[in-house]
Amino acid sequence: MDKKADTQKVEARAQDLADDAKTAARSAGNRARSAADNLAADARDATDDLYEQFETLKKDMAQLTQAIGKLATSRADEAVAYAGSAREHFTDAASQRLEKAQASVNEYGTRAEGYARENPAQAMGVAAGVGFLAAMLLVRR
Repeated sequence: MDKKADTQKVEARAQDLADDAKTAARSAGNRARSAADNLAADARDATDDLYEQFETLKKDMAQLTQAIGKLATSRADEAVAYAGSAREHFTDAASQRLEKAQASVNEYGTRAEGYARENPAQAMGVAAGVGFLAAMLLVRR
């Protein structure tokens, strides 16, 4: 009977150990399930936060793009206005210089004509000399 009693004790102890192992396994499974649920909830919260930040970033980028577009349009308008103003300024300046040049040419033409009328022989000599120089220059090319 001693063997039978020892066997029963061993079997009882094995059963107790098996029961303790099952309880520990259930407890570990519950803790793991709880931790996984908490982790999933944290991941959902982080995903929601990330999505909100992304949406905010998209709105900010859209506003920034609009602001840059408005600034570029404004700068382009300013450049066009400046170019128009500069064109008018340079056109006016060129017109004034052209008028002065025409007046000078007319004055020198009038003087040359008066000189030629007063000194026709010298005018013919100068004209012949200029013609000769021009012919020499043109022939050399």
